[in-house]
Amino acid sequence: MTYTIDRSEIFSFAWTLARKQLWSNRLPASELRNLFPDALRRAWAEMKRRAVIAAERAALVLHPVSEYRC
Repeated sequence: MTYTIDRSEIFSFAWTLARKQLWSNRLPASELRNLFPDALRRAWAEMKRRAVIAAERAALVLHPVSEYRC
């Protein structure tokens, strides 16, 4: 089973990460565009990590019953 990654979810998450970094570092709002590329990389990596976890969980659930018989 494949897990698709929604691009709009990635971009929303990246903007959220960039805004959090902006506020935590107390930077001016003009710096938001400079923070976005790094935030996008982190968001993409996080979404790929979540996709791998979802695929592993799905694989555990979809095992045939014959594998569990003794």
